[in-house]
Amino acid sequence: MKEAIIVNLDGYMTDVTLVADDVTGVFPIYQQPGKSESEEVVEPVLTGHTVAVPVTPGLYKPRFDFAAWETYQTTLEAYRISLATWQGTPEEDRASEPPSWTGEMSACWIEGLTQEELDAIKNTVPPKSTEQKLEESLALVAQLRQEIAVQKDINAANSADFMALVDYLAEKGVLD
Repeated sequence: MKEAIIVNLDGYMTDVTLVADDVTGVFPIYQQPGKSESEEVVEPVLTGHTVAVPVTPGLYKPRFDFAAWETYQTTLEAYRISLATWQGTPEEDRASEPPSWTGEMSACWIEGLTQEELDAIKNTVPPKSTEQKLEESLALVAQLRQEIAVQKDINAANSADFMALVDYLAEKGVLD
């Protein structure tokens, strides 16, 4: 089994499904509308496609290009006819062999974002790496330790001042 992409009519992914390993291509998905009151036959409605074609890596928002798929299919069929014609010609009458097929099905997947949307993504601040986060955390811990040490010194000084005040007030008889 392998993954196939379910796309809407615009070619954007809506879900994922599994298909047999030998399945390749684009297959329509139809939805049967509810029965009409007049008992008329209602035609099924095309709602999307199952695309068993590998997605081109590196796309932010892959979109299946149905026109490119049709071009691919037409070119492949022309190649097959040309090759079959060449193979069916007696060897002494053959011209040179047709060039080998170089079409890529994955070329039917294109970027679904506009250039402005791509620029906005690329201009965002990239997430910090684990190493950067660790360095920042260690620097923060060192700063907090320094502040704690300063606070301890202030607390010790305040404590000494308080004890001196209590002793002074006790000498003067203010405290019993």
